[in-house]
Amino acid sequence: TWSNSTVSGTPNDTAATAIGITGFGDFAIGEVDALSINENSTKIFTIYPNPINEGMLHINSDNIFNKSIEIYDLSGKKVFSANSISDRVDISFLKTGVYFSKVKSNNEVSVQKIVIQNN
Repeated sequence: TWSNSTVSGTPNDTAATAIGITGFGDFAIGEVDALSINENSTKIFTIYPNPINEGMLHINSDNIFNKSIEIYDLSGKKVFSANSISDRVDISFLKTGVYFSKVKSNNEVSVQKIVIQNN
């Protein structure tokens, strides 16, 4: 037996509410919003150049103290991390590819996609 149902919520909600799901066993089929990064958020840190082709990643921010960086490959594996970094990080050992950088300083965190094009 199929029945109509409604789902309420917004993309900013931590959970959506399903109403009227009955008569189809223990599961429901529906559509959910995709996970994404808010495109309108202000970047706390500027990472350049992007793509990186000389092995040096530059990080520009107003906060120069207590910066740390983590770099992840597309599978989510952490491939690099460093604490107390300056505004330059040598990542020449990383293979050509797409990565995500996570830069932290005090209570601020910024995740950005970076492309490495090492020769």
